[in-house]
Amino acid sequence: MITGQKGRISGHMMEDKSMSKSIASFAGTSPRPAVSALLTVDAIGDVACPFSFLGKRRLDKALEAVQGPVERNWYPWQLNRELPAEGMAFDEYLVERFGSAKAVEPVLENLKREGRAAGIDFRFDLIERMPNTLRAHQLLYLAESRGLD
Repeated sequence: MITGQKGRISGHMMEDKSMSKSIASFAGTSPRPAVSALLTVDAIGDVACPFSFLGKRRLDKALEAVQGPVERNWYPWQLNRELPAEGMAFDEYLVERFGSAKAVEPVLENLKREGRAAGIDFRFDLIERMPNTLRAHQLLYLAESRGLD
């Protein structure tokens, strides 16, 4: 803060007239230290989960600001392992999982709004089936085991 500059702390106006010379010189002249630590991020999600997709998008955006090495580890989570292999009708799934399509409507609307802010156009109105994602997770595992990213 520059001497005499007004600022706001916890809702109160304050004026700084006494910043120590050592803090001012350190803050003004010290170069930013080099980052050498590895940031490791472990993420868990299901490929058909809109919350997982939104979280991944937000994580990707946040990691753009990291100035150093980043290691991302993705772990599978099968959200609906009780679904039959062929999946089920989306409307039927909503009723079984949440009681009714109306009960989950506010959640879906919020996801659409949050998705738009993250550059995602969620179109829940176009989903016909809720898939069982076991085979998708198996495919991702196979790709990873062959060195594909």
